[in-house]
Amino acid sequence: MMWFQIFFLDSSELNMDDSRVAKCSYGARTLMLILSSTTTFDWLSNELCSRFKLKLGHFELRYSFTDCSNCLLESDDDLKIMFMVCGLTKDQLIHIAVRDQAIVNYVQTVNTNIIASPFLLEAVPNNDSFAQDEDTCKYSSQTGSIVDSTAASSSCLSMDFDGISSEYGNEYLGKYGSCGGRKYFSTDWEGYITHEGQKFEGGVCEFRDKLAKYSIENGFKMKYLKNEPRRVTAVCAKKESNGCEWHVHAVKSNVNGFFYIKNLNNVHSCSGLIREKRNKAMGSRLVSSIVKDKVRSNPLVRPIEMITDLKENYGSDIPYHVAWYGKESATKDLHGNEELSYAHLPWYVNVLKASNVGSHCVLDCGEDGSRFQRIFICFKASIDGFRWYRPMLFIDGTFVTNKYKGTLLGATAKNGNKEVFPFAFAIVSGETVDNWRWFLQRISEVLVDEGRQLTFISDRHGAIIDAVRSVFPASAHGFCLYHLKENLKKKYPHAVGSSFKDHILWLFCKLLYAPTVEEYQDSLKKIKRSWRFKNN
Repeated sequence: MMWFQIFFLDSSELNMDDSRVAKCSYGARTLMLILSSTTTFDWLSNELCSRFKLKLGHFELRYSFTDCSNCLLESDDDLKIMFMVCGLTKDQLIHIAVRDQAIVNYVQTVNTNIIASPFLLEAVPNNDSFAQDEDTCKYSSQTGSIVDSTAASSSCLSMDFDGISSEYGNEYLGKYGSCGGRKYFSTDWEGYITHEGQKFEGGVCEFRDKLAKYSIENGFKMKYLKNEPRRVTAVCAKKESNGCEWHVHAVKSNVNGFFYIKNLNNVHSCSGLIREKRNKAMGSRLVSSIVKDKVRSNPLVRPIEMITDLKENYGSDIPYHVAWYGKESATKDLHGNEELSYAHLPWYVNVLKASNVGSHCVLDCGEDGSRFQRIFICFKASIDGFRWYRPMLFIDGTFVTNKYKGTLLGATAKNGNKEVFPFAFAIVSGETVDNWRWFLQRISEVLVDEGRQLTFISDRHGAIIDAVRSVFPASAHGFCLYHLKENLKKKYPHAVGSSFKDHILWLFCKLLYAPTVEEYQDSLKKIKRSWRFKNN
């Protein structure tokens, strides 16, 4: 919502008896006028209309003093009273807001409706105005940078303010809430900044995080004057335009490293803003602090699920790339840097062998020794425990879903209660013949002293069959029943129908669980007969 700012300077500076210099601002334009006690309201209105291309009767004037705000200015008598009060209070600054009459009526109507409504009035922002930064701490560290702290909202009640906010700015239209009166999880953010002397044990990062959340929840923009590791000073972004005196100054203690608020004026004298759907302050670092618990409980959570959660529970709508970077940042804070973890593998292998004597650990970094290829680990406890288990290993591989991908190969056993007993595992590039041979060779090195005949169970993967035959030629190799049944179903085309497939699977299970050789041969004949009958 556009508005005028008119500032009056004392006439003694101009050697004029009762004159005032008025600074009239309309959008990006400024007009200087000389007013006196004889100035009429019609002359002022006509002059503003002429210079700013406005229409009479289409705007409203209101002025404010230190102890008196939002006074109506619509006649010569009001203008004279304004000059009289200015002389009595000796105020050198008078703010006059000029608002379009249609917008004033619209705001009054909305304010009347919002008294009975717990919902949030939602502005529809211009997509071009939301250049999202992927790191709130990063972009806010520049001196004088402005952080847009208008927060996102519920989509329960939506109004189109495009034609209003683009020309006249935003007006605060009442308290917000979620659909059905349910409070957002961000409600507590409103009390994050409270008093001088407030302590932030997390240092500057915690203070920045809570300050950004506080500004989002209270719906105002802030500007950093100082944003350093040892001190942070922020003011309201409307300090220059509206003269808002809100500010906060916090410093780091040399004794304990905590951050303390040293100076705080927690009262806004400027007009509020509508909480918008998207917010520049809601960057990836802020998203990371919000979703960290969710990532801890579910490391495989998808960014799209985080977007939905923030929209429903926090009333905040963020782009996909901000959610993605937020998850990456949270994962890094919780589990460390993945790239650095790979670089620490040589140290980990040496420490494992020294602290867990008897463990078998092999790290392969290629011919030049500078690039990770694969790693095999079998702990001493697993080696000792397997001696009391059946000489049977279940081997399989699965995908590694981290940033660098790969495949996890595993070998497990079963105890007397049919519980899984982890024996050995390896990280390799994929389920290739070479990797499976390398994995089984490491297992043979571990079990070389046992002298027992092993039996392997797998999913009938071609690389596994080849590796078992090469490394353990004398060992039996069985196949998983589930995979055998799935492979059997794939042998028949869809045209044969599901009833025929179910019949074949039933005969196949009878064949597998046949207690005698005669019943086994009988089931095999029935399977062959059914197949010939279907083909004929």
